[in-house]
Amino acid sequence: MFKEVSDLEDDLIEILRMARKSYPNGYERFIQTAQEIFDELATPPGFE
Repeated sequence: MFKEVSDLEDDLIEILRMARKSYPNGYERFIQTAQEIFDELATPPGFE
């Protein structure tokens, strides 16, 4: 099954892959970045 993803969703997937590969060096920074991207994706349009 194929689903289209936005650029931001693709970024989140790549960051999570890099976090897993980077453990333990740099892991926390990748997870922090992933959280920031997730928060942006989860925020409804027009909600600040």
